[in-house]
Order: sequence, then C-alpha cells, then structure tokens
Amino acid sequence: MEGTITTTIKLEAKELVRDVDIVILNTLKARFENVCFGRKFITEVLKIVSRGHIFFNRNEFPAQPQCDVVFSHTYITYEQDQPVGLKIFDISSGTVRSSNDHIIAQTPLEAFDEIFKPKVGDYFIALVDVVSYEPFKKITMNVSPYVIHMSYVITRITPGNVSPTLKIATEKCITYVKNVLKNDKYKKILAIFGKTNKSKLKISDYSIFDKPPTVNENSLVAVCSYDHFSKGIYYFGADNVDIFNGYPHAIMSSGEPIESFLYRYAVDIYNFTKIIEFFGEMTDKQFTDNKHVWKLYSD
Repeated sequence: MEGTITTTIKLEAKELVRDVDIVILNTLKARFENVCFGRKFITEVLKIVSRGHIFFNRNEFPAQPQCDVVFSHTYITYEQDQPVGLKIFDISSGTVRSSNDHIIAQTPLEAFDEIFKPKVGDYFIALVDVVSYEPFKKITMNVSPYVIHMSYVITRITPGNVSPTLKIATEKCITYVKNVLKNDKYKKILAIFGKTNKSKLKISDYSIFDKPPTVNENSLVAVCSYDHFSKGIYYFGADNVDIFNGYPHAIMSSGEPIESFLYRYAVDIYNFTKIIEFFGEMTDKQFTDNKHVWKLYSD
C-alpha cells in the first residue's frame, strides 16, 4: 500500500554542499525505512512530494539545519486473524519467540500442544492475535499457530458497479500474484498446500473485471473452502449438495456486491503469496528440517 507522511527532519550542515533533495531523501530513507511509524510499517521511502525551505532553530546550540517535508512511501499493516510467515529464534520461559524481516512475535509454548513440537529454526504460519506499532521499531505481535480446518459456505451475491479504486487494487494484487507464481523457487512450497485442495488456482491473462461472472437476483456463488488459503476457489451454481461431495453446508441469505467479493479473494491470495516468498528464502536443509511442521499443512 502507498501513503504520504508530513514531518520535520534535521540535516547535517556539512551535507548541504551536495544536492539538497538527494540529502533529504537519503535522510528520510535512513530514518523511516524498515521501521514502524504512525501504526504502519514503512517498507520503502519513494520520493519527496513537497518540502519547505531549509531553516535553523535559533533556540538550539549548535543549531542544525531543518526542513519540513512531505514524502510518499509504501507500507504494511496487519489485522487480527491475518496469516503471517514466521521463523522461531528462541524458546524460553514458556514462550516461543519468532520473527521475519519486519515482525517480532511471541506465543505461549502451550499453544503448540498437539500441533507440533516447536524448536529453534522452525518456520510456521501464525495468525495475528494482537499487533503493536512502536515508532521506529519492528512490528510486535502476539500470535497463535495457524491450524487448518475444513469449512464450506454458500453466499448469495448481487450485481454491483465496480468501484475504480477496488478495481485498481485488485488488479495490482492479481498482477503481483501472477509474477510470484512464475518463480520456480516457490514451487516446492506451493506443493505443500496443494495436496488436499481439490480445486487448483487458475489466474486468467485478462483482468477478473474484464469478464466477471454473470449474476442476477437469483444467483448463488458457492465458496468451497478447505482452509484459510483456499478462499477464492469458487463454484458458481444453484444450491446443490452435490457440489460439496456430500459434506454438510450452510446457506447465507445476505447480499454482497460482487466487486467486494472479488477484492477479498485477491487480498487473501496476496497475503498467501507473501508467506510463500518468506518460506522461499529457506535453504534446502532448512526445508528438510521443517518437515515436521509441513505435515500440519499437507495432511
């Protein structure tokens, strides 16, 4: 996601002999990249949107040059129950501590009972319980191990006008996912999550909004979800128990605009690919050593 921040930064006087905009941009990158600020984690400072004049504070000695700046950036935020990929780096005092490149998380050791026996070096998927964004630090979280559960639901959808904002956001997600899935190094990771999924993910060359499914006031969309990551594998059709292979299912009568339904699908798959990217950094040995965890997701 992208946003802007307005701030005042201090510069080094000796640096002002260089291009001021380059000095300011480098200062912003050094201070704001890969840290939390304003309830989000900034991944990259993009550019200076606008800035004021360089000034000196007369109430300081020695006075440092300062500047008011508006800059654009990309950032990450997390919601409760969102999945994240983590690696365990410490187990002590009844607490399992794990991390990735922008998160520090903790989990009570007993939360892993009857799931898998955790050890330092394990990679696993967790669900966010509580998240905190301390300024200029990594994101801190309390998390729970993610356990796959089978679920089925049919949701009635209603036609709606496609929001331009949702269309752009969804197309960005789809483009990103298509590029990730082309990368050979993720294939062994993706295979773990495909063993029990009867439906295979297919992404068309065209935008999902170029050829949306035809719906009317009597249409139903059946969502066959084997686990959290299978959301978005949809069966369109009438209410028919056969599409669920005899499994129990429920009917929800609430209406939902089709663009928000498709947007959620794109975001779910986007979150999953971010986890796959993190797992893809493992060496072959780490991948093999993690088999006792993969069993949780593949059985």
